[in-house]
Amino acid sequence: MDAPVVAVLSLKGGVGKTTVTLGLASAARHESRRVLVVDLDPQGNATAGLNLAESPAFTTSDVLYDGRTGVGLEAITSTGWGSLVDAIPAERALEHRAVPSGTDPVRRLQRALHGAADRYDMILLDCPPSLGELTRNALFAATQAVVVTEPSYFAVQGAAAAVEAVEVAGREGNSALRVTAIVPNRARLRLSEHQYRLAELHAAFGDTVTEPVSERTAIQQAQGAGVPIHDWKSSGARSAARTFDDLLGRVADISGQAMAQDIAAGDGPGHRRTGGLMINPPPRPALRKAPDAHVHPVAPVPAAIPATVPAQARRPELRPVVGIGGRTSDTLVRKPAKKTKRSALEVKVPKPVLKAARQRAKARGEQLDDVVAAALQAYAE
Repeated sequence: MDAPVVAVLSLKGGVGKTTVTLGLASAARHESRRVLVVDLDPQGNATAGLNLAESPAFTTSDVLYDGRTGVGLEAITSTGWGSLVDAIPAERALEHRAVPSGTDPVRRLQRALHGAADRYDMILLDCPPSLGELTRNALFAATQAVVVTEPSYFAVQGAAAAVEAVEVAGREGNSALRVTAIVPNRARLRLSEHQYRLAELHAAFGDTVTEPVSERTAIQQAQGAGVPIHDWKSSGARSAARTFDDLLGRVADISGQAMAQDIAAGDGPGHRRTGGLMINPPPRPALRKAPDAHVHPVAPVPAAIPATVPAQARRPELRPVVGIGGRTSDTLVRKPAKKTKRSALEVKVPKPVLKAARQRAKARGEQLDDVVAAALQAYAE
C-alpha cells in the first residue's frame, strides 16, 4: 500500500489552505511519521513556513518542467522541522508551469513523484488557490483531497466547486481520488454568522465536514517562527494541534480502508501500485534548472498608454510640466482646475522614475510626456 498522497486545495484565496497543510505535516511529525510536503503554490508560503535548512538546489518549477519519471526525488530538500519532514519547495517561476506542456501534461507531477511514496508515510501537496494546471496536476497525483474553506457567504459555493474539481479528475482518469475532508478554517464560533455558515456546510456535505479550525494567534506565531504548531508553547497552539491530530486521524483512516481493500483483493499490505509506470526505469540524466528559473512573470505592457485620465477618475491626473523646447521638468504643477480636460498636482518626480521613463521612451519610440504621465498615474493609484 502506497503512502497517502493528499492534495490540500481551495479555489478561493485567503482561507488558510497552507495553514492546514502545515498543520497536517506537524501532526504527522508529532506521531513520528515521515512526511514530504510538495509546494505547488508560486507564493511559496508552505516553503517559508517549513523554514528550509538550506537554499534549495531545485524547486517544483524544475520538477514539472522536466516531468520525467521519478525526477522529483532529486529535488527533495531537508527542512527546519527536523529529519521527519522534507520538502520540494516552490519559487515564483513556478507560475510558468501553470500552462499545459509536453505529453499528458496533467500527469507531470504524478510521473515526477514516482517512488516517493516508498520513502514517506504521507505526501502533502499544497495547491495554489485556483483550478489551473498546477492544481490539476496535484489532483491527478493524489489519492485523497482535503478541501479548505471558511465560514463565509461563499463557503458552500467554494467548497462545492472544489469537490466538483475532484470529481472531474476522478472521471478523467484518477479513479482512486476521493474527498477525505472539508475543513472550515479561521472559524470564530462566538459569531452567529460563522455558526450559520458552518450549519450550511454540514447541511450540504454532511460528515465530510470536519470540526472547524478556530482562528488563533498561535497559528500565525508558529508559522512566523517557522516551527510546527505542536512545538509552539501556548494553550491556543495545543488546541489547534488537537484539531490537526483529528484531521490526520481521518486521513489515516481512509488510508487504512484502502489497505484493507488491497489485502482483500490479494495484493497484500506490501503491494505497490505502479499506475502503469516502470518499477525499474532506465538511468536518466540528472535534473537541471528550468531555463526560466527565477524569472518572475511580468504583466504585459499595453501597446498604447493613455496620457490623460478620464474626467470621472477618482483622483486628479498627474501630468508633467512641459517647458521651453518641449522638455519635461521634474515637477508637476498644482493649481486650481480650469476649464481644461486636465487637472494637476505639484509632486516631485523621483529621479529613478524619470530616468527609467527616458530609457523606455527612447527604446520604444514613445513620447516622454506620455510615459511619465502614465508612470505617475500608476503611482498615484
